[in-house]
Amino acid sequence: MRYLSMFLALCIVSCGRSIDQQLDRASQDGNVTEIKRLVADGADVNANVGDDAMPLKGAVMNGHVDAVRALIELGANVNQGDSRSNTPLYWAAVFRR
Repeated sequence: MRYLSMFLALCIVSCGRSIDQQLDRASQDGNVTEIKRLVADGADVNANVGDDAMPLKGAVMNGHVDAVRALIELGANVNQGDSRSNTPLYWAAVFRR
């Protein structure tokens, strides 16, 4: 029963989201273990999942330094701009991270 509850909780959180959306959420949350798992499973570290949401940008804006390091080590493009050409460095400065 315990495993069924855990499965249902996981499904509620991740079902309906693409693997790239899951990576964006893990990045915003600073969940390095999940970031590495999702990338190993094929998530794109440079994906724009809508509304200018990108994993590196999400990690930077939320001040998750370990997640930022992990994403860069996994190949995230530090020069990737959003729709206004703002890079992760720009967002780090704006949010004083």
